Amino acid sequence: MGVREHETSSPAACLSKPTNAIRVAENISRGVAKNSQRQSRLHEEISMSELSDKVAIITGGGYGIGKQIALKYGAAGAKVVLAARTLEPMKQTCAELEKIGAKAISIQADVAKEADCKKMADETLKAFGRIDILVNNAGIAGPTKRITEMSLAEWQEVIDIDLTGAWLASRAVIPHMDKNHTGNILMISSGAGRRGYPLRTPYAAAKWA
Repeated sequence: MGVREHETSSPAACLSKPTNAIRVAENISRGVAKNSQRQSRLHEEISMSELSDKVAIITGGGYGIGKQIALKYGAAGAKVVLAARTLEPMKQTCAELEKIGAKAISIQADVAKEADCKKMADETLKAFGRIDILVNNAGIAGPTKRITEMSLAEWQEVIDIDLTGAWLASRAVIPHMDKNHTGNILMISSGAGRRGYPLRTPYAAAKWA
């Protein structure tokens, strides 16, 4: 896994550097969350004020890498918005965030749907008044088979979520980042995008884009 940083599209929008949002997400995506000793060390390195009052949307934030990014952002003072198709994992993550004193909400949304991405942005603004960070983490691995055995629907589902979903989510938040002349959009990538994986062509294609 890896983190790719994208600026907002308007020249009026400036991206603050270096960004703590990127540092935290990058460490987690490299597997820090899977090693308790290193995770503890990372927790000690993060100040409660590093992301103070920043509003971060994390797609696919109910479990896995997205959940760990959410918990670290919350520990660093961010207000966290979880967006995903399944509610229960997000509720559990929100409960964990609240236990550490972080403000968090969950929004049921499918990033492959334009209307859901708009709802995600609108509900975030309604709850917190701004959007500072978007982590495009939502994704699926898709089928494990040769392309000759793969249906168009199987291919399209992966592309719609892993690639188009990131585009739709970014497009939904960029106008609000432009208004504040600041913002960070992070893309969770994968080694599959650089090397390619056998029998995983749609996933590799989406992560390479």
